[in-house]
Amino acid sequence: MEAAREVVVVSGKDILEEVGGHGTYVRAMCRAALGAGFSPHVFCAGREAGVLDTPFGRVHRVASPLRLVTRHGPGEGLRTRFLPFHRRQIRSQIEEFLQDRSGAFIVHGLGPWGAIGVEVAARMTTPNRTIIPIVTIWSTVHDEHEGKRRGVSRHHGLGAWMRAQFEYRWMMTAVQPSDTRAITRSTRVLVNYESVARQVRQIAGHAPIEVVPYASEMAFDDPPAPRPRPDVFGGLEQPGVPVLVALSRHDSRKGIDILIEALRLLRSRGVGFRACVVGPGPLLDVHRRLARTLGITDTTTIVGHAEDPIAFLQHADVFVLPSIQEGSGSVSMLEAMQAGLAIVASDVDGIPEDVSHGDSAQLVPPGDPVALADALERVLADEGLRRQLQRRAREVFEARFSADTFSRSVGRLYLELTREALADG
Repeated sequence: MEAAREVVVVSGKDILEEVGGHGTYVRAMCRAALGAGFSPHVFCAGREAGVLDTPFGRVHRVASPLRLVTRHGPGEGLRTRFLPFHRRQIRSQIEEFLQDRSGAFIVHGLGPWGAIGVEVAARMTTPNRTIIPIVTIWSTVHDEHEGKRRGVSRHHGLGAWMRAQFEYRWMMTAVQPSDTRAITRSTRVLVNYESVARQVRQIAGHAPIEVVPYASEMAFDDPPAPRPRPDVFGGLEQPGVPVLVALSRHDSRKGIDILIEALRLLRSRGVGFRACVVGPGPLLDVHRRLARTLGITDTTTIVGHAEDPIAFLQHADVFVLPSIQEGSGSVSMLEAMQAGLAIVASDVDGIPEDVSHGDSAQLVPPGDPVALADALERVLADEGLRRQLQRRAREVFEARFSADTFSRSVGRLYLELTREALADG
């Protein structure tokens, strides 16, 4: 039996539809696998069934049974809350793919979708075929959805509070068991941050955890091709006035309401700035109304989904991450570091593992609009500080988050696991 160079990646969510952190990470991981000499096969559920060849591997999609009754905005894709409705379909497709193959195969799951890899290993391992289930955890289901409950503010209203409570209960009942199964039964549990390792140990202190480096998809195109200035910037940019941008999903964990309050404070202080918030999400309309209510729409625009969010980074000066909870780190922050933006971010979860306050970023307590406004004012008003942060952010990216670093890590890990499996066999 030989080590297979084909790797099964259990994404669950359709990485061809989603532009958020999950899809970006999976595409980057697949590019790293390709760079290390492996052929990734990504299995997910989407609007349509089919097999497509892409620059990041072959994507195998099953048609979601919910595609006719659920709606999601552009760039969002099906959410992990629907995992129970797709588990068997995706597992069956993976089993069909592996049926006539022999050798040692990595089945790499993402988050609770990793439970599917555990099931495939139990059902498909034979004397001629070894299945090695591993899982990458960014944040446990409990921590992520507890963060969503905690992040609901008075600005979001009773409806958002009720949805967060319902979603938490659903996730704990329907999805958390898959998270636990993936963590406790995988051959290796991969995390990118010690903050996540602590979460995992609360579920299974004995789990075989390994902290590994990673990168964003944008890192595989460095330097990225120049993009035209987004049209919306035409009404924002003014000579000598810095532009700040936030790339974020509009959910209650992300602290966009905190950012809007901080921008109101900046405007009232007479600080010169223009701001753009980019990203989809269920609270998008709520945050747009809040910006209008607080009277900041002359300095701030909330774009929603953008086909090419990198264009916003290329034409900005400052990146702001106001999250209440991240669980791990932020892919969009890594993209901003690559673009050489000054970073202002919440001092939460894995963020301080990536950047240091006063050196490569300005870090502030999460949920504090005054502290966020103060930090933004320092960076916006002090060009020397801003340029220092921009330079150091880029240097940290080059040292820790390059495509080569990610590819070497993935290649080493996959080879090590397959060799161990073959030795045991």
